[in-house]
Order: sequence, then structure tokens, then C-alpha cells
Amino acid sequence: MKMTASGRGLVIGVVLGVVGVAGGIAYASIPDSGGVIHACYSPNGAKDTNGAQLNIVDSATASCSRNQAEITWSQTGPQGVKGEKGDKGDPGPAGPSAAYTNYGSGLRSIPEGATQTVASLTLPAGNYVVQANAHVNRDGDTRFAQCALAPGNVNTTFALYPLHAVGGIRLPIMGDVAAPNGTTVFLRCWGLDGAIQATGAVIATQVGSITPSE
Repeated sequence: MKMTASGRGLVIGVVLGVVGVAGGIAYASIPDSGGVIHACYSPNGAKDTNGAQLNIVDSATASCSRNQAEITWSQTGPQGVKGEKGDKGDPGPAGPSAAYTNYGSGLRSIPEGATQTVASLTLPAGNYVVQANAHVNRDGDTRFAQCALAPGNVNTTFALYPLHAVGGIRLPIMGDVAAPNGTTVFLRCWGLDGAIQATGAVIATQVGSITPSE
């Protein structure tokens, strides 16, 4: 089939139109890769009442004419000045604490002159408030017994048990320990003038810090 001159012209026009559109898609870059917008204006026209006409250009394919001046600006704009730092917020609620317990394993016979552990706790690193309770019975004519928390890094008080007045007695013992590398806390008892029977329990509660006061 023969194509007429008018038909050939139409095909050429369509092809050129497609190429032009494709070229626009391929090369148009406003703003450019750096986020900058390029434009041209007439400096003389800027002095007129209504100002000068501003023409946006693609700097990759076009430039301002000889009687025009180029002007650029960023699409994003400069970062604003940082404001002043706000006030510090209120402290949050305290986190959960951990408690470790050992309720002993019944009465133990402790001969005269001996010291035995009646309960103990192995604690991970941290600060702890320790509470203990020792139950001591007399064995024979023993008049006094004593119990305390150990080892030496535990701040504690000794409990003295006057067994001559009663057959047995139960008294609380308190203490605290700062154990940066962990420790084992022992509740130990002994008779002061004879054999005894003793048992006990220990509870250690982990805290954030320990602050001695006068």
C-alpha cells in the first residue's frame, strides 16, 4: 500500500511528538539533583511597577539570555535556628524491685563453741535491704545465744537471746549490703555458754541505692 505525502507527514509529526515527550521526561530536572530551582529575569524590568517576569528553566538544557540574570533558590530551604532546650521532665515511676528469700530447713543442733549457718541467700550484684528472723531454743543449761548476718560487708546488728528466762525465743535481725559483684549472705547462730538449737529465715530486697543517715 502506498502512503501519500500527507500520511507521511502525519506519521513524522506523531513520531516527533512522541520523541519530544520522551525527551521531556528523560531530561526535565526542576529542581535539579541538588534541590535547587533555576530561573531567569530581566534586571531592568524589576524596576517597573509590576516587576519583571520570572521564567523557570532546566539548568541541564537551558540558560538565561544575555539580557537576563539568573536567580536560584532551594526547594527545601535552610534549616531554622534551634530553639532553647526545654525544662527537664518529672522523674518516672520506680521500676520493680527483686526479692530473694530462704526460710531455712528446720532446727539445727549447734554444739557449744560452734557457729553454724541456719539460712543463706546468694545475691546477684546490687544493693539490698536484708531482713532475718532467727528462732533459738536452749539445749540443757544454756543461758544466752547470739545470731547475726554475715559476712563482714553486711551492715547488721547482733541479736542476743536470753534463753535462761524462756525455753526458746524468736527475734528479728536487720541489715543492708552493697554488693557490686554479688555476694552470699549468711544467717549464723551460736551459743554463748552451751549448746543451742536454731533455725531462721532471710529475705533480701534489691533497692536502687543505700544512703546511711546520722
